Amino acid sequence: MSRTKNLTYDKSRKRYIFQIRVPLDLTTAFGGRTHIKAALGRIEGAAAVAKAQELSAHWTGKFESTRQQRTRPFQAIGNAKVTLTLDDALFRRAVATRRSITLRGLQQKLSALRQGADDARDVAVAEAQDWLKNSRRRLARGALDDAKQALEDIAANYGVLLTRKECDFEAFADLINADTVTLASAWLSALNGECGLDALCPKPSDLLPLTRFFGTPAASLISAWQDRLKLVGKETRPKTVAKYASIIEDLAIVIGEAPVEALNESQVKALMALWQERGNGSSTIVAKLTTVITLVAPVSADAAACCRSILPRTRIDRAKRLPLTAAQLHKVRRPSSPMKSPRMTTRCSSIL
Repeated sequence: MSRTKNLTYDKSRKRYIFQIRVPLDLTTAFGGRTHIKAALGRIEGAAAVAKAQELSAHWTGKFESTRQQRTRPFQAIGNAKVTLTLDDALFRRAVATRRSITLRGLQQKLSALRQGADDARDVAVAEAQDWLKNSRRRLARGALDDAKQALEDIAANYGVLLTRKECDFEAFADLINADTVTLASAWLSALNGECGLDALCPKPSDLLPLTRFFGTPAASLISAWQDRLKLVGKETRPKTVAKYASIIEDLAIVIGEAPVEALNESQVKALMALWQERGNGSSTIVAKLTTVITLVAPVSADAAACCRSILPRTRIDRAKRLPLTAAQLHKVRRPSSPMKSPRMTTRCSSIL
Protein backbone atom coordinates (compact mmCIF):
# COMPACT_ATOMS: atom_id res chain seq x y z
CA MET A 1 0.00 0.00 0.00
CA SER A 2 1.38 3.39 -0.94
CA ARG A 3 1.52 5.96 1.79
CA THR A 4 -0.68 8.49 -0.04
CA LYS A 5 -3.40 6.08 -1.18
CA ASN A 6 -5.17 5.35 2.09
CA LEU A 7 -3.31 7.63 4.50
CA THR A 8 -3.55 11.40 4.75
CA TYR A 9 -2.36 13.98 7.23
CA ASP A 10 -4.69 16.60 8.73
CA LYS A 11 -2.47 19.65 9.23
CA SER A 12 -5.05 21.65 11.18
CA ARG A 13 -5.46 18.92 13.84
CA LYS A 14 -1.99 17.45 13.35
CA ARG A 15 -3.18 13.86 13.05
CA TYR A 16 -3.22 11.06 10.48
CA ILE A 17 -6.44 9.94 8.77
CA PHE A 18 -7.06 6.52 7.25
CA GLN A 19 -9.50 6.41 4.34
CA ILE A 20 -10.50 3.63 1.95
CA ARG A 21 -13.12 3.63 -0.81
CA VAL A 22 -16.05 1.22 -0.58
CA PRO A 23 -16.49 -0.75 -3.84
CA LEU A 24 -19.42 0.57 -5.86
CA ASP A 25 -21.25 -2.77 -5.79
CA LEU A 26 -21.10 -2.85 -1.96
CA THR A 27 -22.16 0.70 -1.02
CA THR A 28 -25.70 -0.45 -0.22
CA ALA A 29 -24.43 -3.22 2.06
CA PHE A 30 -22.37 -0.63 3.98
CA GLY A 31 -25.25 1.78 4.59
CA GLY A 32 -24.63 3.78 1.40
CA ARG A 33 -21.17 4.88 2.50
CA THR A 34 -18.70 5.55 -0.27
CA HIS A 35 -15.66 5.74 2.02
CA ILE A 36 -14.52 4.34 5.34
CA LYS A 37 -12.63 6.84 7.47
CA ALA A 38 -10.77 6.51 10.75
CA ALA A 39 -8.71 9.00 12.72
CA LEU A 40 -5.37 7.45 13.72
CA GLY A 41 -4.44 10.23 16.13
CA ARG A 42 -1.19 12.07 16.69
CA ILE A 43 1.33 9.30 16.15
CA GLU A 44 4.62 8.94 14.33
CA GLY A 45 4.61 8.53 10.57
CA ALA A 46 5.94 4.97 10.63
CA ALA A 47 3.31 3.92 13.17
CA ALA A 48 0.60 5.58 11.07
CA VAL A 49 1.71 3.67 7.97
CA ALA A 50 1.69 0.36 9.87
CA LYS A 51 -1.76 1.06 11.31
CA ALA A 52 -3.08 2.05 7.88
CA GLN A 53 -1.76 -1.19 6.38
CA GLU A 54 -3.53 -3.15 9.11
CA LEU A 55 -6.82 -1.31 8.53
CA SER A 56 -6.51 -1.66 4.78
CA ALA A 57 -6.10 -5.44 5.06
CA HIS A 58 -9.04 -5.61 7.46
CA TRP A 59 -11.44 -3.66 5.25
CA THR A 60 -10.31 -5.36 2.06
CA GLY A 61 -11.09 -8.73 3.63
CA LYS A 62 -14.43 -7.43 4.89
CA PHE A 63 -15.37 -6.19 1.42
CA GLU A 64 -14.53 -9.58 -0.06
CA SER A 65 -16.49 -11.53 2.56
CA THR A 66 -19.50 -9.24 2.08
CA ARG A 67 -19.37 -9.77 -1.66
CA GLN A 68 -19.28 -13.55 -1.18
CA GLN A 69 -22.26 -13.45 1.18
CA ARG A 70 -24.30 -11.45 -1.33
CA THR A 71 -23.62 -14.03 -4.04
CA ARG A 72 -24.51 -17.09 -1.93
CA PRO A 73 -27.54 -19.12 -3.01
CA PHE A 74 -30.76 -18.31 -1.17
CA GLN A 75 -31.36 -20.38 1.98
CA ALA A 76 -34.60 -19.56 3.74
CA ILE A 77 -35.38 -20.29 7.38
CA GLY A 78 -36.83 -23.75 7.88
CA ASN A 79 -36.37 -24.47 4.15
CA ALA A 80 -39.39 -22.25 3.53
CA LYS A 81 -39.41 -20.16 0.38
CA VAL A 82 -42.60 -18.22 -0.19
CA THR A 83 -43.25 -15.66 -2.90
CA LEU A 84 -45.62 -12.79 -2.13
CA THR A 85 -46.70 -9.81 -4.17
CA LEU A 86 -45.65 -6.50 -2.64
CA ASP A 87 -48.61 -4.12 -2.72
CA ASP A 88 -49.61 -0.89 -1.01
CA ALA A 89 -51.15 -2.80 1.91
CA LEU A 90 -47.79 -4.40 2.76
CA PHE A 91 -45.59 -1.34 2.27
CA ARG A 92 -45.48 -0.14 5.87
CA ARG A 93 -45.34 -3.68 7.26
CA ALA A 94 -42.35 -4.40 5.03
CA VAL A 95 -40.67 -1.17 6.18
CA ALA A 96 -41.23 -2.12 9.83
CA THR A 97 -39.88 -5.63 9.23
CA ARG A 98 -36.78 -4.26 7.56
CA ARG A 99 -36.33 -1.83 10.48
CA SER A 100 -36.43 -4.71 12.98
CA ILE A 101 -33.71 -6.52 11.00
CA THR A 102 -31.51 -3.42 10.87
CA LEU A 103 -32.00 -2.62 14.56
CA ARG A 104 -31.01 -6.15 15.48
CA GLY A 105 -27.63 -5.65 13.82
CA LEU A 106 -27.16 -2.17 15.28
CA GLN A 107 -27.91 -3.36 18.82
CA GLN A 108 -25.35 -6.14 18.50
CA LYS A 109 -22.79 -3.67 17.17
CA LEU A 110 -23.51 -1.24 20.00
CA SER A 111 -22.97 -3.97 22.59
CA ALA A 112 -19.62 -4.82 21.00
CA LEU A 113 -18.54 -1.16 20.93
CA ARG A 114 -19.30 -0.73 24.62
CA GLN A 115 -16.76 -3.43 25.39
CA GLY A 116 -14.20 -2.24 22.83
CA ALA A 117 -11.62 0.51 22.64
CA ASP A 118 -12.33 4.22 22.14
CA ASP A 119 -10.73 4.11 18.67
CA ALA A 120 -13.41 1.69 17.48
CA ARG A 121 -16.14 4.06 18.70
CA ASP A 122 -14.50 6.97 16.85
CA VAL A 123 -14.54 4.93 13.66
CA ALA A 124 -18.19 4.00 14.23
CA VAL A 125 -19.14 7.67 14.75
CA ALA A 126 -17.42 8.66 11.50
CA GLU A 127 -19.23 5.85 9.67
CA ALA A 128 -22.56 6.88 11.20
CA GLN A 129 -22.07 10.46 10.04
CA ASP A 130 -21.39 9.24 6.49
CA TRP A 131 -24.41 6.94 6.67
CA LEU A 132 -26.70 9.80 7.73
CA LYS A 133 -25.36 12.13 5.06
CA ASN A 134 -25.69 9.55 2.29
CA SER A 135 -29.14 8.40 3.42
CA ARG A 136 -30.42 11.98 3.25
CA ARG A 137 -28.95 12.30 -0.22
CA ARG A 138 -30.66 9.09 -1.37
CA LEU A 139 -33.97 10.27 0.08
CA ALA A 140 -33.69 13.55 -1.83
CA ARG A 141 -32.85 11.73 -5.08
CA GLY A 142 -35.44 8.98 -4.67
CA ALA A 143 -32.83 6.21 -4.93
CA LEU A 144 -34.05 2.61 -5.18
CA ASP A 145 -30.96 0.80 -3.85
CA ASP A 146 -32.04 0.65 -0.19
CA ALA A 147 -35.51 -0.59 -1.14
CA LYS A 148 -34.02 -3.42 -3.20
CA GLN A 149 -31.67 -4.31 -0.35
CA ALA A 150 -34.62 -4.30 2.08
CA LEU A 151 -36.37 -6.99 0.04
CA GLU A 152 -33.17 -9.05 0.00
CA ASP A 153 -32.80 -8.72 3.79
CA ILE A 154 -36.39 -9.84 4.38
CA ALA A 155 -35.88 -12.82 2.10
CA ALA A 156 -32.63 -13.81 3.80
CA ASN A 157 -34.03 -13.50 7.34
CA TYR A 158 -37.58 -14.78 6.94
CA GLY A 159 -37.69 -16.83 3.75
CA VAL A 160 -40.24 -14.58 2.01
CA LEU A 161 -39.59 -13.26 -1.49
CA LEU A 162 -41.55 -10.06 -2.11
CA THR A 163 -42.05 -9.38 -5.81
CA ARG A 164 -42.59 -5.80 -7.00
CA LYS A 165 -44.21 -6.29 -10.38
CA GLU A 166 -47.54 -4.62 -9.67
CA CYS A 167 -46.79 -1.86 -7.17
CA ASP A 168 -45.51 1.70 -7.02
CA PHE A 169 -41.96 0.74 -6.10
CA GLU A 170 -40.83 4.36 -6.05
CA ALA A 171 -43.35 5.08 -3.27
CA PHE A 172 -42.04 2.07 -1.35
CA ALA A 173 -38.47 3.31 -1.88
CA ASP A 174 -39.42 6.72 -0.44
CA LEU A 175 -40.73 5.03 2.72
CA ILE A 176 -37.56 2.93 3.03
CA ASN A 177 -35.28 5.94 2.45
CA ALA A 178 -37.12 8.02 5.04
CA ASP A 179 -36.89 5.19 7.56
CA THR A 180 -33.18 4.83 6.80
CA VAL A 181 -32.66 8.51 7.67
CA THR A 182 -34.47 7.91 10.97
CA LEU A 183 -32.32 4.87 11.72
CA ALA A 184 -29.07 6.62 10.78
CA SER A 185 -29.91 9.65 12.94
CA ALA A 186 -30.85 7.45 15.91
CA TRP A 187 -27.69 5.38 15.48
CA LEU A 188 -25.50 8.48 15.57
CA SER A 189 -27.33 9.73 18.67
CA ALA A 190 -26.91 6.34 20.35
CA LEU A 191 -23.16 6.38 19.67
CA ASN A 192 -22.94 9.86 21.21
CA GLY A 193 -24.87 8.70 24.28
CA GLU A 194 -27.89 10.90 23.56
CA CYS A 195 -30.54 8.18 23.31
CA GLY A 196 -31.07 4.44 22.99
CA LEU A 197 -32.40 2.28 20.18
CA ASP A 198 -35.20 0.44 21.99
CA ALA A 199 -37.73 3.19 21.28
CA LEU A 200 -37.41 2.52 17.54
CA CYS A 201 -38.33 -1.17 17.77
CA PRO A 202 -41.59 -1.72 15.86
CA LYS A 203 -44.52 -3.47 17.48
CA PRO A 204 -44.97 -7.13 16.50
CA SER A 205 -48.40 -6.26 15.10
CA ASP A 206 -46.76 -3.81 12.66
CA LEU A 207 -44.54 -6.46 11.05
CA LEU A 208 -45.33 -8.63 8.04
CA PRO A 209 -48.03 -11.23 8.88
CA LEU A 210 -45.68 -14.05 7.97
CA THR A 211 -47.54 -16.88 9.72
CA ARG A 212 -50.47 -16.36 7.36
CA PHE A 213 -48.30 -17.69 4.58
CA PHE A 214 -45.82 -20.12 6.13
CA GLY A 215 -44.29 -21.28 9.38
CA THR A 216 -45.69 -22.08 12.81
CA PRO A 217 -47.52 -19.43 14.87
CA ALA A 218 -46.71 -19.36 18.57
CA ALA A 219 -50.35 -19.89 19.51
CA SER A 220 -50.36 -23.36 17.93
CA LEU A 221 -47.53 -24.71 20.12
CA ILE A 222 -49.87 -25.74 22.97
CA SER A 223 -52.23 -27.77 20.77
CA ALA A 224 -49.27 -29.40 19.02
CA TRP A 225 -47.82 -30.38 22.41
CA GLN A 226 -51.14 -31.87 23.51
CA ASP A 227 -51.43 -33.83 20.28
CA ARG A 228 -47.96 -35.33 20.78
CA LEU A 229 -48.89 -36.49 24.28
CA LYS A 230 -52.12 -38.06 23.03
CA LEU A 231 -50.15 -40.15 20.54
CA VAL A 232 -48.40 -41.90 23.42
CA GLY A 233 -51.52 -42.17 25.56
CA LYS A 234 -50.74 -39.38 28.02
CA GLU A 235 -53.22 -36.83 29.29
CA THR A 236 -52.47 -33.20 30.02
CA ARG A 237 -53.34 -31.71 33.38
CA PRO A 238 -55.42 -28.52 33.27
CA LYS A 239 -52.99 -26.67 35.56
CA THR A 240 -50.04 -27.61 33.33
CA VAL A 241 -51.93 -26.54 30.20
CA ALA A 242 -52.79 -23.18 31.79
CA LYS A 243 -49.18 -22.68 32.89
CA TYR A 244 -47.76 -23.49 29.46
CA ALA A 245 -50.41 -21.39 27.70
CA SER A 246 -49.46 -18.36 29.79
CA ILE A 247 -45.80 -18.77 28.80
CA ILE A 248 -46.64 -19.11 25.10
CA GLU A 249 -48.92 -16.07 25.25
CA ASP A 250 -45.88 -14.07 26.37
CA LEU A 251 -43.90 -15.52 23.47
CA ALA A 252 -46.66 -14.48 21.06
CA ILE A 253 -46.54 -10.93 22.45
CA VAL A 254 -42.84 -10.72 21.60
CA ILE A 255 -42.74 -12.34 18.14
CA GLY A 256 -46.18 -11.30 16.92
CA GLU A 257 -47.08 -12.93 13.62
CA ALA A 258 -43.53 -14.01 12.86
CA PRO A 259 -43.11 -17.82 12.66
CA VAL A 260 -41.51 -19.74 15.49
CA GLU A 261 -38.91 -20.97 12.99
CA ALA A 262 -37.60 -17.39 12.73
CA LEU A 263 -37.07 -16.95 16.48
CA ASN A 264 -33.84 -15.02 17.11
CA GLU A 265 -31.64 -14.08 20.04
CA SER A 266 -32.97 -10.53 20.45
CA GLN A 267 -36.54 -11.85 20.70
CA VAL A 268 -35.54 -14.39 23.35
CA LYS A 269 -33.85 -11.63 25.36
CA ALA A 270 -36.97 -9.45 24.98
CA LEU A 271 -39.07 -12.34 26.31
CA MET A 272 -36.81 -12.73 29.35
CA ALA A 273 -36.92 -8.96 29.92
CA LEU A 274 -40.72 -9.12 29.87
CA TRP A 275 -40.70 -11.77 32.61
CA GLN A 276 -38.20 -9.77 34.62
CA GLU A 277 -40.42 -6.68 34.44
CA ARG A 278 -43.24 -8.76 35.89
CA GLY A 279 -41.13 -9.56 38.92
CA ASN A 280 -40.06 -13.11 38.03
CA GLY A 281 -36.84 -14.28 39.67
CA SER A 282 -33.90 -15.87 37.87
CA SER A 283 -34.99 -19.42 38.68
CA THR A 284 -38.50 -18.76 37.38
CA ILE A 285 -37.19 -17.19 34.17
CA VAL A 286 -34.90 -20.16 33.54
CA ALA A 287 -37.79 -22.57 34.17
CA LYS A 288 -40.06 -20.68 31.77
CA LEU A 289 -37.41 -20.55 29.08
CA THR A 290 -36.84 -24.29 29.50
CA THR A 291 -40.59 -24.77 28.90
CA VAL A 292 -40.32 -22.72 25.71
CA ILE A 293 -37.48 -24.96 24.55
CA THR A 294 -39.60 -28.06 25.24
CA LEU A 295 -42.48 -26.72 23.16
CA VAL A 296 -40.39 -25.24 20.36
CA ALA A 297 -37.87 -28.07 19.81
CA PRO A 298 -40.23 -30.40 17.86
CA VAL A 299 -41.07 -27.52 15.51
CA SER A 300 -37.63 -25.97 14.97
CA ALA A 301 -34.27 -27.24 16.17
CA ASP A 302 -32.70 -23.86 15.31
CA ALA A 303 -35.20 -21.94 17.46
CA ALA A 304 -34.62 -24.32 20.38
CA ALA A 305 -30.85 -23.94 20.00
CA CYS A 306 -31.26 -20.16 20.03
CA CYS A 307 -33.09 -20.39 23.36
CA ARG A 308 -30.49 -22.76 24.81
CA SER A 309 -27.70 -20.33 23.93
CA ILE A 310 -29.31 -17.70 26.17
CA LEU A 311 -29.66 -19.98 29.19
CA PRO A 312 -27.04 -19.36 31.90
CA ARG A 313 -24.27 -21.93 31.82
CA THR A 314 -24.12 -22.14 35.60
CA ARG A 315 -26.91 -23.95 37.39
CA ILE A 316 -29.13 -21.79 39.55
CA ASP A 317 -29.95 -23.68 42.76
CA ARG A 318 -31.48 -22.66 46.03
CA ALA A 319 -29.12 -22.25 48.96
CA LYS A 320 -28.88 -25.44 50.97
CA ARG A 321 -30.56 -25.29 54.35
CA LEU A 322 -28.24 -25.88 57.28
CA PRO A 323 -29.36 -28.51 59.84
CA LEU A 324 -28.62 -26.07 62.70
CA THR A 325 -28.67 -22.31 63.01
CA ALA A 326 -25.49 -20.43 63.88
CA ALA A 327 -26.65 -19.95 67.49
CA GLN A 328 -27.54 -23.63 67.85
CA LEU A 329 -24.21 -24.70 66.35
CA HIS A 330 -22.33 -22.43 68.76
CA LYS A 331 -24.23 -23.90 71.72
CA VAL A 332 -23.40 -27.45 70.66
CA ARG A 333 -19.71 -26.69 70.19
CA ARG A 334 -19.41 -24.91 73.60
CA PRO A 335 -17.52 -27.12 76.08
CA SER A 336 -19.82 -28.47 78.73
CA SER A 337 -18.88 -28.58 82.44
CA PRO A 338 -18.49 -32.09 83.98
CA MET A 339 -21.61 -33.26 85.76
CA LYS A 340 -21.32 -34.14 89.43
CA SER A 341 -22.78 -37.39 90.67
CA PRO A 342 -25.11 -37.13 93.74
CA ARG A 343 -23.27 -40.09 95.44
CA MET A 344 -19.89 -38.35 95.01
CA THR A 345 -21.30 -35.18 96.59
CA THR A 346 -22.59 -37.16 99.62
CA ARG A 347 -19.27 -38.98 100.18
CA CYS A 348 -17.27 -35.75 99.99
CA SER A 349 -19.55 -34.16 102.58
CA SER A 350 -19.19 -37.10 104.97
CA ILE A 351 -15.39 -37.07 104.73
CA LEU A 352 -15.32 -33.34 105.48
